[in-house]
Amino acid sequence: MRTGPVVVLLLGSLAASLSVAPPRRVGAAEWPVTVVTVAGVGDTLRKGRTTWTRAELRDEVFEGDAVRTAAATRLSLRTVTGHTLRMGPGTRLVLLADGTTAGDRAPRVRMTGGWLWVAALPVAGARSQLDIEVGPAMVSVLRGGVAVRVNRDGSVMVRTHHGGAVASGPGDRREWERPMSERQEVLVPIGAAPALSRPLAPDEFEAEWVKWNEDQDLAGGYGGRAASQ
Repeated sequence: MRTGPVVVLLLGSLAASLSVAPPRRVGAAEWPVTVVTVAGVGDTLRKGRTTWTRAELRDEVFEGDAVRTAAATRLSLRTVTGHTLRMGPGTRLVLLADGTTAGDRAPRVRMTGGWLWVAALPVAGARSQLDIEVGPAMVSVLRGGVAVRVNRDGSVMVRTHHGGAVASGPGDRREWERPMSERQEVLVPIGAAPALSRPLAPDEFEAEWVKWNEDQDLAGGYGGRAASQ
């Protein structure tokens, strides 16, 4: 049986429409996250359990679960829509709201210690892609590559290597807010509001970590620039 040009056109249009990914919904679920890289030793703790188990590639981590990294470990988690959370040594994350049960609130994690780099895909608008509860601050990642480090004294360093973020606090009270555009930083002390955001300062302590993440962001389509530039 011959297929007429109209039928062929309709079939072609249908195939094209099926190949285009649907737009991301506001409040879309980001969990479960998937373990996509493990270099060293990482563990997961399932909600309601008391025993940690070794994290493996392609493990899925759900709301209420926790992930931790040992010394000299890097572990990366990818959300449903493609954002990536890269955990450095001595970091612990707990997955909280996934973005579907809290109205227009962003998905949220709690960070305890260590180093975290969030690589957020570019999305139209000024809505937070991920909120991080960490020490005295709430860090809202808007886009790009945002690094968070908990210092030994409990203070929190937030750096936007590319993209943008807002640090606020304490907790959800948002008595102060410090927006950061590309290549800015804010140091959040314990028990006081931080100074205004300032230009990103070179930090030899983080140099190798930054270079690795910048390279990962460029390769993964998250934007940014080569760390040596």
